[in-house]
This record gives sequence, C-alpha cells and structure tokens, in this order.
Amino acid sequence: MSSDDKHIIDTVVLLYFLLVGEEELLCTLVGTPLQVPLAVYDPEDRDLPITAGRRVELLSEMRQAVGHYESSARLTGDDDSLSRVSRIDSLYDESQLVPVPMTPEERLLAAKLESADALEYGVRVPLGPGEAACVAISFERDWTIATDDSDALKVLKRLHRGRDFRYERIRKLLIRATEEGHVTREEANRLHAAMRSHGFWDTGQPFAQGRTVVLLHPQPLSAGARDRDRRAPHQTGPAPDHTRLQRPLPLSAPCPSGGFPTTRRTAEATCANRKGRYDADIPPRLSGSPGMAGLIFFAMR
Repeated sequence: MSSDDKHIIDTVVLLYFLLVGEEELLCTLVGTPLQVPLAVYDPEDRDLPITAGRRVELLSEMRQAVGHYESSARLTGDDDSLSRVSRIDSLYDESQLVPVPMTPEERLLAAKLESADALEYGVRVPLGPGEAACVAISFERDWTIATDDSDALKVLKRLHRGRDFRYERIRKLLIRATEEGHVTREEANRLHAAMRSHGFWDTGQPFAQGRTVVLLHPQPLSAGARDRDRRAPHQTGPAPDHTRLQRPLPLSAPCPSGGFPTTRRTAEATCANRKGRYDADIPPRLSGSPGMAGLIFFAMR
C-alpha cells in the first residue's frame, strides 16, 4: 500500500504511535499530514475553559487522552506519557496533522453508526464517535481506514456489500514498516511490545522468531482472510476469534496503571460485557481512568 493513498486515522492507532514516540514513523507509513476526524482531534478544544474537562462528551477523543494522562501524571508523578500524547498539538501546529471536516452525508452516516441503528450492520453496540466518523469518511471517499476496531471493520464490510476495501491495523503497519525498510523486525516487535505495555491489547506480535511473514498490499478485507491473518504465528487449524473490540468496564474493576480509555461505548455495552455476551477472554491488564465518566475501554484483537 502506498503512503500516497488517502488515509483516515482513528484514535487508537494515533494514540499508541504517540505513546511510543513514533509519530514520525506513522507519518512515513500513511503520509503527511495525518488526517483524522474532528471527533478524534479538534484544535478548538484548546480554547475551551478548564471546566469543560468535566464533560468528556464535549471533547475530542485525543483531548480526552491528554486529560487522562494529566490525571495519571498527578497521581504517579510520571509525566513521560503525558508529554508524548501532548505532542498531538505540536503535530497540528506543525501542519503534520489536519482534522478532516465531514460532509453532510458523512455526518448522517456517522450519526447513524453512533445510534442503535448501527446494530443492523451486525455489531452489538453502536460505534464511538471517532470510529463512526472514520467509517463514514472511509466509505464515502474510498479512503484507507487505519483502525484497530473490529466493529468498525465489520460495519465497513456491510456498507461495501462484499466489495474489497483498504484498511490498516497496528500490527500490519509495523509489518509494512519492516517491509519498506524503515525498521528491523526486532524493532517492529519492540515497538509492538511497548504499545502493549501502554495498554494496547493484541494476541500476537508482528514477527515470530524463525517465521517469515508475507503481507501483500493493498490489503483488502475479504471473507476468511481477515480471520486467517489475525491468527497468532504459532497457531494452526481454524483461526480463533481474537477480534478487537473496545469494551467498557466499570471503574471498580481491577485497574493497574496503563492504557487510555478512548470513549464510551454506551451503558448497554457494559451490561453486555457483564452478562458474558462476548466470546473473547477478558485480559488481566486493564486501565484506570480517573474522571473519565466511569468507564474503561481497552483494545482487543
């Protein structure tokens, strides 16, 4: 996949590349400027009064991330993650990142995907604002979507009615970085491990020792192939369902320090999670979020 292709990037992909200090690598892989919906990053958030932080629904997802790591820094005294995530404003000021306004058609589709109407696309809960906006822009403009949200990809597959479409996930981006000579395999695995240490959930790694991974580009989402390429390198036989879904949990759950909860997936998602409606295992590493509307989100493949 050429870095000249138009991409629309969601919060999870942008956040974890920032957290490991590799925003320049992301720019190299998907092109400069990075393009995100206003729901992911809105520069006008910086002009809001400080009290707006108490109403997370007023803020873009990356501004919520900055607020989360500000709270974490006050509690732990470690502001390294905060300084890295705060680079988002510098990227905008340096014209390395631009928010993409949506057309009326895209806004209508995004609003539908954030509502109960999204369930008609095969998902159990509506998409969050960032994912919904990315899906709408990707679909209407035929742009490559950079996301690690399985529900977003499922919705896009339904919207395209079986036609191929281009997408990128974090692990595939790191594999492509190696294929294009930007990093070594060891460096790709190291970056992936660093992302996981910050809360990114993935069941595999870009490269396993002694195994050659071949990735063709562009990478369409086709029936069966999506499950096969999610298989961990050591696994054989039918591919397990390790798709990523941002799942909310109450703040009372065990919460070692770590990743950032992006945005709410509605109270229905919390209830569904408690009732065991999802097949995937709950990972032991969850992330705390002081003042983040009482919900925790984590990424799972």
